[in-house]
Amino acid sequence: MEECVVDEKTGMFARPTSRRLLLICIDWQVGFKSKRYWGTDRSTPDAEEKGLELLTWWRGRQLPIIHIVHSSTDPNSPLHPGRK
Repeated sequence: MEECVVDEKTGMFARPTSRRLLLICIDWQVGFKSKRYWGTDRSTPDAEEKGLELLTWWRGRQLPIIHIVHSSTDPNSPLHPGRK
């Protein structure tokens, strides 16, 4: 078994020499920031900041990332493909 290390800044476990790691980001979209649509009471107010730290760390090591986005069928949703 390979040894894992913890990155002190992010607290993430990683095998820095392994290319078998993959980060999957699901529903990390600007549309979720719409306070008018979703409200202001969030359980994760620092999610964007932590997500950016994680992405920066991951990209800095040139590890693979897959982004999965939610596409709403509701034309009024900020997650509808026709909205920005």
